[in-house]
Amino acid sequence: MQIKAVLFDLGWTLVNIMESPEINRRILETYRVDVAANEISKALKTIEREYDIFEGMIQMGDDFWTMFNLKLLEEIGVQENKEFLAKKIF
Repeated sequence: MQIKAVLFDLGWTLVNIMESPEINRRILETYRVDVAANEISKALKTIEREYDIFEGMIQMGDDFWTMFNLKLLEEIGVQENKEFLAKKIF
């Protein structure tokens, strides 16, 4: 049998996923950064108003997400190991 199509879906149709703030919270918790998911959510909304995510991804590639995550960490008040953490939550 020949495969004609592959369906990849992570939007609650086939696979239930956590929201981005909760995923980020769990990653940060692994590195002993204690921040509530609602704080991350507020910070993400602030940052998303400042950046055109699609344009940033086109212009900067993977570097965009490191920059975006650095801004997120600043918004939630993380001071230490920002570069390291920004790459981990990428």
